[in-house]
Amino acid sequence: MIRVACVLKYGGDYDCEYVKSLYVVLNRYSHLPLELICLTDIASEVGKLGIQTQILEEDWPGWWSKMELFSLEGPVLYFDLDTAIVGDIRPLGDYITKLPDDEFLMLRGFYKNDPCSGIMGWNGDWSWMKEEFRTYVEFSGHFYKRAEHYELACSVGQFRGDQNYIARSLGRVRMKITMAQDIMDGIYSYKVHIREKNRMPADAKIICFHGKPRPADADISNLKAVI
Repeated sequence: MIRVACVLKYGGDYDCEYVKSLYVVLNRYSHLPLELICLTDIASEVGKLGIQTQILEEDWPGWWSKMELFSLEGPVLYFDLDTAIVGDIRPLGDYITKLPDDEFLMLRGFYKNDPCSGIMGWNGDWSWMKEEFRTYVEFSGHFYKRAEHYELACSVGQFRGDQNYIARSLGRVRMKITMAQDIMDGIYSYKVHIREKNRMPADAKIICFHGKPRPADADISNLKAVI
């Protein structure tokens, strides 16, 4: 059984409908035994959808709530709520179940080829990542808002976001980062690969929105596939 996780924090651009949509497409396209779990501060609302929930314990701002994901023991496959799943993602799920404890899955960025946290996966116990982060925040950390997002300054550096922190933490302990695109084809960016052409790649399995427009503002259901 694979846990597929997402995070919903009240007050942002995302709501329960995004969690519901992820649940529906996972059942349609995963072809794997899985359970969806949502880490959220509005568990009563998400629970009405019949989806398993886990309460966010910390009041970390914005995307930093994703650090609580590491309380989940693997195999875990995580998706941002701005991810549209449009095809069979079984290769990712199969890979996660065999992932060594010293290897971590991330999404390769579409601009800089940097490790990004829109898709993540791990096996085994990674709770040390959350506890280490909690320690830095409590004893030396300061969140500050820049533009629409919160950045973190702490004793080990300055971080624009969670993915920056995660990648550098993995580097410090010499953990291997594997990119999702090296495991499965068909992972695209809406802004980079689809928006201007207004066509869906024929082999598309996952569409990442990473910013605006949000998935609800871009109707991809009627796009014609290009071969």
